[in-house]
Amino acid sequence: RLQAKVEAARLMELEAENELLSAINTSHEAGIQRLEAELLDRDEKVHRLQAKVEAARLMELEAENELLSAINTSHEAGIQRLEAELLDRDEKVHRLQAKVE
Repeated sequence: RLQAKVEAARLMELEAENELLSAINTSHEAGIQRLEAELLDRDEKVHRLQAKVEAARLMELEAENELLSAINTSHEAGIQRLEAELLDRDEKVHRLQAKVE
């Protein structure tokens, strides 16, 4: 009879331990699901921020291209003006050479 009581007590102890471990396991599973949901949320935030960064970089590059294009246009106008002045000077040189000869 004593052995039966010891075995029954051990059985109750194991059942209680099993319930405790099951509750801990359930808690861990819930924690894992919560963390996975937070990771997905963070991933979405990262993707949104990356899209904003890329959009800002694109706008920056477009503005830089416009500036470079304006500088290029200015340089081309300056080159044309200088070429016209060179032609004008060449004509003056030819006229002066003709007078000298």
